[in-house]
Amino acid sequence: MGSSSKDKPSSTGSQDILQRSLEMLERNQANLERSVLNLEASLANLEQSLTIEHTISRLIDSQEELWWMLTTPPPVAIPNPDLPADDP
Repeated sequence: MGSSSKDKPSSTGSQDILQRSLEMLERNQANLERSVLNLEASLANLEQSLTIEHTISRLIDSQEELWWMLTTPPPVAIPNPDLPADDP
């Protein structure tokens, strides 16, 4: 009987350790699930930022093209005196 009383506290101690380990694993799993959700949200934010950056880049390119169109004078045809005039 003495040996069974020794085994019982040890068994209870092992059960406590197992219970605490299980609780810790459950908390870790919950933390991992939250981390996954946070990463997914971060990825969505990054994709949105890249879309905005691409749109801004296109707007800047269009603005520069428009500026050049407005500031560059159109080519003017200069008559060449060496060419014979068309006779109808």
